[in-house]
Amino acid sequence: MRARTITVVAIIAVLIPSVWGVRLSGGRGRQRDLLTKFVFGQADTLRGMKGVHVVVHEPPSHLISGDVTEESLRIAVEQHLRQCGIGVLSEDEVGAVPGKPFLYVGVSAVVAHGMEYNVALSADVELNQTVSLTRDPNQTCYATTWRMASRSNVLGRPKAARVRRTVHYLVAKFTEEYLRVNPGVGETIRQQQAGRREQLKSRLDINDLVPDIDDVLSAVKQGPEGD
Repeated sequence: MRARTITVVAIIAVLIPSVWGVRLSGGRGRQRDLLTKFVFGQADTLRGMKGVHVVVHEPPSHLISGDVTEESLRIAVEQHLRQCGIGVLSEDEVGAVPGKPFLYVGVSAVVAHGMEYNVALSADVELNQTVSLTRDPNQTCYATTWRMASRSNVLGRPKAARVRRTVHYLVAKFTEEYLRVNPGVGETIRQQQAGRREQLKSRLDINDLVPDIDDVLSAVKQGPEGD
């Protein structure tokens, strides 16, 4: 019986990477990902949302090499969302929006026990909103309806640039899912960008950018000033 149990556990351990999308990969230098990027939740729960409030957990700066703060991450996340047409709501504004959705961004790092130079880096992006119970629709509570996470094992302190890239990747995946179920938002942004490009082109006079050929020839004949 014990041998059968060990066999079953071994089979499960082999299957977990393919089931959860876990990837074993080599990295450059002293950094290597052991577990990366897996998704929970349903993209359909993002349909119809007009915007989100952004909440960023303060990263453990003492375990990260370089400058990365809650404020810098929040500004970068909000800027990305706005560029993609997703509304960024203040704390007061989100209270008046159905579902009161907020996007949580968390970065954490812990040192492996007894291994000073081995740091486990974790990053999460979660969409939380109010939901109702199927057995009692009158009962509502907050729940995570979409989540993507990254887990990495880093030799040495992870660099700030690595943390920012990881967060950007996760937020970009959220944006991709959001735009997939809200196609009208993406189309509106494309039209607005096209309009701004046309306005910019209309303000530029090609004659201001390219000197008149007669002026160029005259300058060549005269030669450099002072000769």
